[in-house]
Amino acid sequence: MKSHHRSAEEWRSIVDSQKGQGQSDAEYARAQGVGIASLRSWRAKFKNQESAGAGAKIVEVGTFGSSGRMGVILPNGIRLEVTAGWPMDHLGRVVDLLRSL
Repeated sequence: MKSHHRSAEEWRSIVDSQKGQGQSDAEYARAQGVGIASLRSWRAKFKNQESAGAGAKIVEVGTFGSSGRMGVILPNGIRLEVTAGWPMDHLGRVVDLLRSL
């Protein structure tokens, strides 16, 4: 099978399109021109992403103008609060780390 680099969006479309097709993974992968291992890998990746994000919520502990704090509460009950000026990309990394605990 000829190698073709696909974006995550393309894989999302391929994975989502299989639902309700009634084809085996092998049949569907062949029809789409993708490897069965790649199809299964991307399906698992999307499923893990969806379950990791389920239930997490951003909560406002106060506004940056008054208390200067914001927070996130994870499904396992871990609560993280940060102050104004804290880099939001760092918050994302910390949340990913806490989810893995």
